[in-house]
Amino acid sequence: MDTEESASGRAGVNVRLEICGVSFNYGSRKVLEDVTFTVAPGDFVALIGPNGSGKSTLLKCICGLLSPSMGTVMLEGHPVRTIPVRALARTMGVVPQDAWQRAEFTVEEVVLMGRGPYLGLMEREGPEDYEAVRDAMEATGTLLLADRLLSQLSGGEFQRVMIARALAQRPQVMLLDEPTAHLDLRYQTEIMTLLKRINEEKAITVIAAIHDLNLAAQYFERFVLMKQGMVYSTGGASQVLNSESLRSVYGDGVVVCDHPLYHWPLITMHEVHTLATATPYAGRGGITGGIDYWGRKEWQEQLRAATGGGMGWASGVLRHRSRHRRGDAQPSGGTQEGSPRKMAHG
Repeated sequence: MDTEESASGRAGVNVRLEICGVSFNYGSRKVLEDVTFTVAPGDFVALIGPNGSGKSTLLKCICGLLSPSMGTVMLEGHPVRTIPVRALARTMGVVPQDAWQRAEFTVEEVVLMGRGPYLGLMEREGPEDYEAVRDAMEATGTLLLADRLLSQLSGGEFQRVMIARALAQRPQVMLLDEPTAHLDLRYQTEIMTLLKRINEEKAITVIAAIHDLNLAAQYFERFVLMKQGMVYSTGGASQVLNSESLRSVYGDGVVVCDHPLYHWPLITMHEVHTLATATPYAGRGGITGGIDYWGRKEWQEQLRAATGGGMGWASGVLRHRSRHRRGDAQPSGGTQEGSPRKMAHG
């Protein structure tokens, strides 16, 4: 990528991002090891994994803030480290975690800073820059906040402003580090809906590090699951958000089942001692990677809690499993009324 124009994020141009064998150390401590995956133009990708698995560090390597000790990040076939900073900022927008929180700038001033990559030294903003700022603020619903100080915003408002600043760069790729951290349920939904709309309407590739697995399951199409600085698995929900993978990464207490209303994975975590004497169950009677614990009242209560309670199908699962263990004949033509459908996310 020789010129700034070739990385300028021109409208209608989508870029391919390749992470090739990336490793990174903080001193003697290895944080990333041989991380490899590809992000296609227009992808909507969740980076998931426990605290300390390397998600934030990986985002910093992707955007060029950190230089890998081994491997490389390729953007449109060019190493990110060779792309001029201004050119890279025209293609890639970054929304970091907990940045700017105490800065005494107005919302409009902060969003206008997103036009920096397009301005020369001492150059003032022109009509095109203000148009880009207005478009970004309209897309994020922040126009009415233009004269407010950052310190006067709620958490959800603040996050929308940070996304607007990144949008003002007119990027083709947007990286976000924990965009829903510290937000309540309403604002989490608002931010994720906004990001999904940006991805679909503006054809911007979105990569977000996120801890909330259920929120990720609800919105994202592709997942990169990390464990101890390495990629454990990548793919769609059925390849990544299954009991086998999540237990390997998060521990044996993970239970994954089918959401009773929306049919995406519903993920819960039980205390390990609760499951310590349970034997893994190999079948798939509605609970992926379930356990052979079906006859006990305690597990029935846990199932009800894990699936919202009062949904009515947990007891159906138990009855179905108990009959299976006794060898009773099963009715033909599908599951019994009240039991969940077989999960597609195994």
